[in-house]
Amino acid sequence: MRAARSATPELRKTQAGKSPEPTPIPEPQVSDTVQRRRKMVAMFCKMLGDQTAEGKSPDIDGPPLAPRQRQTLELLLSGNAEKEIAARLAISRHTVHVYVKSLYKRFGVSSRAELLARWVQR
Repeated sequence: MRAARSATPELRKTQAGKSPEPTPIPEPQVSDTVQRRRKMVAMFCKMLGDQTAEGKSPDIDGPPLAPRQRQTLELLLSGNAEKEIAARLAISRHTVHVYVKSLYKRFGVSSRAELLARWVQR
């Protein structure tokens, strides 16, 4: 038969009601190229957002977008992240992500940069 082992010091602390210190998660390293691309995309978003704010809504070919999709598109083009869009529209970030995916599918793109390029070309 096995002898019962005593709890390790960490378990004893936890069992005594104290929680162990959380292990910090290292931040991923982002290359300079990725950072430059992100800044460039943000700059394009800002430019398009300024146009949208001036009343120059993006023209859309085909059937009209649903109101929330249109709002999501305008906020995306003005440089907002999905979390920010969710907060501004008072909806779940998961719902916003569904709208973003439907916009990507509708315009035949697979990233925000491609979506921006589509609007810059117009």
